[in-house]
Amino acid sequence: MWVVSTIVLFYVTRGGFKSIVSVGVVQSWLYFVTVILLGIIIYSFIGDLDSFGKSLAKIASTSISSWGNTNGYGGGDYNGYFALPGVIQWVAGLGKNEAVGGPWTAMMIFTFTVTFMGIILSPSFSMWSYSAKHPKVFSYYQIWGSAVVVGLLLFIFTTFQGIGASLLGANPEINSNGLAISNLLPEIPNNDHSLIIYHIINLMDEYALWLTGLLAVGIIAALQSTASALLMTSGSIITRDLYKAYVNKNIPWEKELAVARIIMLLIFLASLYLATFAKPAMVIFSGISIAIAFQFIIVLLGLLWFPWITKGAAMSGLIIGIIIVILTETIGQQITGNRLPWGRWPLTIHSGVWGLIFNVFICFSISGFSNITRLICTDLIDKNFMIF
Repeated sequence: MWVVSTIVLFYVTRGGFKSIVSVGVVQSWLYFVTVILLGIIIYSFIGDLDSFGKSLAKIASTSISSWGNTNGYGGGDYNGYFALPGVIQWVAGLGKNEAVGGPWTAMMIFTFTVTFMGIILSPSFSMWSYSAKHPKVFSYYQIWGSAVVVGLLLFIFTTFQGIGASLLGANPEINSNGLAISNLLPEIPNNDHSLIIYHIINLMDEYALWLTGLLAVGIIAALQSTASALLMTSGSIITRDLYKAYVNKNIPWEKELAVARIIMLLIFLASLYLATFAKPAMVIFSGISIAIAFQFIIVLLGLLWFPWITKGAAMSGLIIGIIIVILTETIGQQITGNRLPWGRWPLTIHSGVWGLIFNVFICFSISGFSNITRLICTDLIDKNFMIF
């Protein structure tokens, strides 16, 4: 991990934006090929779609599910893996009063999906958007490239990877009930589910060793492309918006570049420290990062569509939204000593949307009050000038 990360740091700090984009193009294609190949590998070991469907039907007819059955929620008593437990459930949330049949109600799926807009709402992606020669070109690639093409690949091939791996021996509960097609994969605990990809790659050691190498390169490419983009933009944002704005406003370009490289190095070391020595903290931060980034939508709305949103209102709403996200996640219970009356994702609504609700309320309230106050003051001033 340290070696791969050091390579990323080297070409980000030495090559800059151009090297990241050039390498990223190649890495993106390696990522696409890897996703497709992993899905095809699982499909080949399962047999065909008919075997896949029959195996899922057998599991659906049982009560094998870590969430249990829906017990009437959603219109029937079905396995929680295969049915939505209603539109919404009025529960306190995970860790307090959990939803019957699992948390994935229709409302939870909707709010979870909406929250994932935080990926492209983060400041890093806003900075990348300026790299396009024309905004229309960027929108085409964003919609047809990221949403349609990548979304379709993930929907089809990633589904095969996750569900198919459970049918090939990765799920202990399915194995114990004799519902697995084979036991090619070792049993993997729920807290180590990310290891499934590596075990799928290892399946090809006996059949095509060259393919194992290609898949390993594809996995590394996916990690490096993400890390390099975020590392560069994070260092640049901190340098220009914090250091240059408040510490040294007249810094020349050469020194600014050196400062950016130093900041990237510090971010690099901090990230590797968390990944190596503080994995629980890394899991917590990764769980709330997208929900927090989703709160920036209010800033984007004020910048592009609602000019009446004031700067102070946007900042206040953003801060309150981030606080609410933290309080409706697991970290909120840890900070408060489990004293909160709700758990994670209360009412089966994702923390990102909970934060956005309070974010919008605070922002719009302050903006409205500020605008009304300004109009009243302007009117009073005009009247006084009319008198004199």
